[in-house]
Amino acid sequence: MYRPTVRYDDIFRDYVDKLFHTCHLDRNQIIRGALFAAAHSKEFQELLKPFCKKDVSLPFPSWQLEDGQYWMEQRPVKKERRRDVNDDSAGKTKNSIVDGTVRYGSGDLQENRRLGTQQGPTREIPGRIKTENGRIKIRIG
Repeated sequence: MYRPTVRYDDIFRDYVDKLFHTCHLDRNQIIRGALFAAAHSKEFQELLKPFCKKDVSLPFPSWQLEDGQYWMEQRPVKKERRRDVNDDSAGKTKNSIVDGTVRYGSGDLQENRRLGTQQGPTREIPGRIKTENGRIKIRIG
Protein backbone atom coordinates (compact mmCIF):
# COMPACT_ATOMS: atom_id res chain seq x y z
CA MET A 1 0.00 0.00 0.00
CA TYR A 2 1.24 3.46 -0.93
CA ARG A 3 1.27 5.90 2.00
CA PRO A 4 2.39 9.32 0.81
CA THR A 5 3.00 12.27 3.09
CA VAL A 6 0.99 15.14 1.73
CA ARG A 7 2.11 18.66 2.51
CA TYR A 8 -0.21 21.50 1.64
CA ASP A 9 -1.10 25.00 2.73
CA ASP A 10 -3.44 25.65 5.66
CA ILE A 11 -6.17 26.73 3.24
CA PHE A 12 -6.39 23.12 1.98
CA ARG A 13 -6.22 21.71 5.52
CA ASP A 14 -9.13 23.95 6.54
CA TYR A 15 -11.17 22.84 3.54
CA VAL A 16 -10.51 19.14 4.21
CA ASP A 17 -11.42 19.66 7.89
CA LYS A 18 -14.70 21.35 6.90
CA LEU A 19 -15.50 18.46 4.56
CA PHE A 20 -14.61 16.00 7.32
CA HIS A 21 -17.11 17.66 9.68
CA THR A 22 -19.75 17.90 6.95
CA CYS A 23 -19.89 14.24 5.91
CA HIS A 24 -19.22 10.72 7.15
CA LEU A 25 -15.87 10.32 5.40
CA ASP A 26 -12.43 10.34 6.96
CA ARG A 27 -9.72 12.69 5.73
CA ASN A 28 -7.98 9.96 3.75
CA GLN A 29 -11.19 9.16 1.89
CA ILE A 30 -11.67 12.84 1.10
CA ILE A 31 -8.17 13.17 -0.33
CA ARG A 32 -8.44 9.86 -2.24
CA GLY A 33 -11.81 11.01 -3.60
CA ALA A 34 -10.28 14.26 -4.82
CA LEU A 35 -7.47 12.43 -6.65
CA PHE A 36 -9.91 9.81 -7.94
CA ALA A 37 -12.13 12.48 -9.54
CA ALA A 38 -9.26 14.74 -10.62
CA ALA A 39 -7.86 12.09 -12.95
CA HIS A 40 -11.10 12.33 -15.00
CA SER A 41 -11.39 16.12 -14.71
CA LYS A 42 -10.75 18.37 -17.70
CA GLU A 43 -9.79 21.18 -15.30
CA PHE A 44 -7.10 19.01 -13.67
CA GLN A 45 -5.73 17.99 -17.06
CA GLU A 46 -5.59 21.62 -18.21
CA LEU A 47 -3.86 22.56 -14.95
CA LEU A 48 -1.12 19.98 -15.59
CA LYS A 49 -0.57 20.61 -19.32
CA PRO A 50 1.92 23.51 -18.95
CA PHE A 51 4.10 21.31 -16.73
CA CYS A 52 4.10 18.15 -18.87
CA LYS A 53 7.13 16.95 -20.78
CA LYS A 54 7.07 17.58 -24.51
CA ASP A 55 5.74 14.72 -26.65
CA VAL A 56 4.40 12.89 -23.58
CA SER A 57 0.66 12.68 -23.02
CA LEU A 58 -1.02 12.48 -19.64
CA PRO A 59 -1.72 8.92 -18.50
CA PHE A 60 -5.30 7.75 -18.51
CA PRO A 61 -6.50 6.41 -15.14
CA SER A 62 -7.09 2.68 -14.92
CA TRP A 63 -10.34 3.22 -13.03
CA GLN A 64 -13.72 4.54 -14.13
CA LEU A 65 -15.82 7.08 -12.23
CA GLU A 66 -18.21 4.23 -11.39
CA ASP A 67 -15.44 2.37 -9.50
CA GLY A 68 -16.11 4.06 -6.16
CA GLN A 69 -14.41 1.34 -4.12
CA TYR A 70 -11.00 2.76 -5.13
CA TRP A 71 -11.43 5.92 -3.09
CA MET A 72 -13.90 4.70 -0.46
CA GLU A 73 -11.86 1.75 0.77
CA GLN A 74 -8.25 1.63 1.85
CA ARG A 75 -7.71 -1.80 0.27
CA PRO A 76 -10.30 -2.12 -2.49
CA VAL A 77 -11.18 -5.46 -4.00
CA LYS A 78 -10.37 -5.03 -7.67
CA LYS A 79 -13.13 -6.16 -9.96
CA GLU A 80 -12.16 -7.81 -13.22
CA ARG A 81 -13.45 -5.84 -16.18
CA ARG A 82 -15.86 -7.55 -18.49
CA ARG A 83 -14.28 -8.19 -21.86
CA ASP A 84 -15.54 -9.03 -25.28
CA VAL A 85 -15.78 -12.80 -25.67
CA ASN A 86 -13.75 -12.52 -28.88
CA ASP A 87 -10.87 -10.70 -27.16
CA ASP A 88 -8.08 -13.23 -26.61
CA SER A 89 -5.39 -10.67 -25.67
CA ALA A 90 -5.79 -10.87 -21.88
CA GLY A 91 -2.24 -11.27 -20.65
CA LYS A 92 -1.19 -13.36 -23.64
CA THR A 93 1.85 -12.79 -25.77
CA LYS A 94 1.57 -13.88 -29.35
CA ASN A 95 2.64 -12.99 -32.85
CA SER A 96 0.03 -11.58 -35.17
CA ILE A 97 -0.09 -10.42 -38.77
CA VAL A 98 -2.34 -7.49 -39.61
CA ASP A 99 -2.22 -5.72 -42.98
CA GLY A 100 1.25 -7.05 -43.76
CA THR A 101 2.61 -5.97 -40.36
CA VAL A 102 4.07 -8.59 -38.06
CA ARG A 103 3.73 -7.83 -34.35
CA TYR A 104 5.88 -9.90 -32.04
CA GLY A 105 4.69 -10.53 -28.49
CA SER A 106 3.90 -7.37 -26.59
CA GLY A 107 4.72 -5.12 -29.56
CA ASP A 108 8.48 -4.71 -28.96
CA LEU A 109 9.29 -5.14 -32.63
CA GLN A 110 7.14 -4.30 -35.60
CA GLU A 111 8.22 -5.05 -39.15
CA ASN A 112 6.23 -4.05 -42.19
CA ARG A 113 7.21 -6.68 -44.72
CA ARG A 114 5.66 -4.89 -47.68
CA LEU A 115 7.72 -1.74 -47.12
CA GLY A 116 10.78 -3.50 -45.72
CA THR A 117 10.95 -1.11 -42.78
CA GLN A 118 11.58 -1.97 -39.16
CA GLN A 119 10.74 -0.24 -35.89
CA GLY A 120 11.70 -1.19 -32.37
CA PRO A 121 14.76 -2.36 -30.48
CA THR A 122 17.74 -3.83 -32.28
CA ARG A 123 20.58 -5.81 -30.81
CA GLU A 124 24.02 -6.87 -31.96
CA ILE A 125 24.40 -10.58 -32.50
CA PRO A 126 27.99 -11.73 -31.94
CA GLY A 127 29.89 -14.01 -34.29
CA ARG A 128 29.06 -14.56 -37.91
CA ILE A 129 25.42 -13.60 -37.67
CA LYS A 130 24.68 -10.10 -38.99
CA THR A 131 21.47 -8.12 -39.22
CA GLU A 132 20.56 -5.79 -42.07
CA ASN A 133 17.26 -3.94 -42.41
CA GLY A 134 15.51 -6.33 -40.06
CA ARG A 135 16.84 -9.42 -41.84
CA ILE A 136 19.28 -11.89 -40.32
CA LYS A 137 22.26 -12.97 -42.42
CA ILE A 138 24.28 -15.98 -41.37
CA ARG A 139 27.66 -16.45 -42.97
CA ILE A 140 28.85 -20.04 -43.01
CA GLY A 141 32.49 -20.79 -43.62
